[in-house]
Amino acid sequence: MTVVIVGAGVLGAALAQTFARLGHDVTLVEQYELGDPRAASSARSRILRIAHGADVADTRSAWRSRELWRELECGTGTRLFTETGMAWFAPAGDSHWERESVRVLGDEGIPVELLAPRDALRLFPRLRVDDLDHVLLEPHGGLLHAREATHALVQDALTSGARLLRGQATPDEERVSIDGRYIEADRVVWACGAWTPRLFPALVSGTVIQQDVFYVEASGGWSSPPVPAWGEARRAVTGAGSLVGSGFKVGIDAPGPPFDLDGGARTPVAGHEAHARAYLRGRFPDIADARLVHTETCQTVALETGLTEPTALLGGEVRLVQHPEHSDVWLLGDGSGHAFKHAPAIAEEVARLLG
Repeated sequence: MTVVIVGAGVLGAALAQTFARLGHDVTLVEQYELGDPRAASSARSRILRIAHGADVADTRSAWRSRELWRELECGTGTRLFTETGMAWFAPAGDSHWERESVRVLGDEGIPVELLAPRDALRLFPRLRVDDLDHVLLEPHGGLLHAREATHALVQDALTSGARLLRGQATPDEERVSIDGRYIEADRVVWACGAWTPRLFPALVSGTVIQQDVFYVEASGGWSSPPVPAWGEARRAVTGAGSLVGSGFKVGIDAPGPPFDLDGGARTPVAGHEAHARAYLRGRFPDIADARLVHTETCQTVALETGLTEPTALLGGEVRLVQHPEHSDVWLLGDGSGHAFKHAPAIAEEVARLLG
């Protein structure tokens, strides 16, 4: 079977790798150089957590993806994942998500610990715990080296026989137009993330917004490992200790303005840093005022379609949509950033559905 995949972000790269390993004739198309800051997959790190509340399917997907990331790591000899553990701060009076996560992880045989707040103090040089009911610890969670992981998927796809074409692709009925050239295939998958509404305005909609991630100076005991990745589900905030000197990471899922994917300045939105530091002040007071050493601008978009019936993956956050007029053309979309850790397992499922 011939397959063309447009977009060498983490989903497109994982799908190219999967199809190539299955022996199919794969062409992967990408408009930018790998690691270009405009790509959502170019972050320094992404959290790989297994806990997903009561969602059994997503929990299994994350665990399977962890296995596949480890296999890729061994096969390429490249460091792609650092097992730091993942700590979830469960507030007093509102810890349903964390307790459901513990139940599902236990049912699936995935290691998990439930720590009393005072016992969680050993995880960080200093941690405010007076408002917590408990801390959920995933000992096998950690941090994916995002740029290296995406690059490794592409390289493994090429090693398995795929081809990589550089150029800006646009749809032309069932064909892919690349700078005036046309490619046809048995399956065409557009895995273009936040660019999808621009390419298929009649099928997909969504407003791209800007979010920001901050890294503050932190030395000594604030490195990951031993500091785990961490999160607080109710406040939509995640972060990690300093990974290979990157700085202590904090990202808050806060509303942001509409964002120009190609021409945006990629400087933090006014107020986002203050929001991040306010959180640090309440949970990690020792580094709340530490010097800012790096920022990353992330684009997010909730992709919506009303014309075709999508196959929902990851609780609906990732969608596989068949083109209503061209049965061999598919749109694979995620603009939330949630899919990165799941990409290898998503690719397995999409390859099964399209094969």
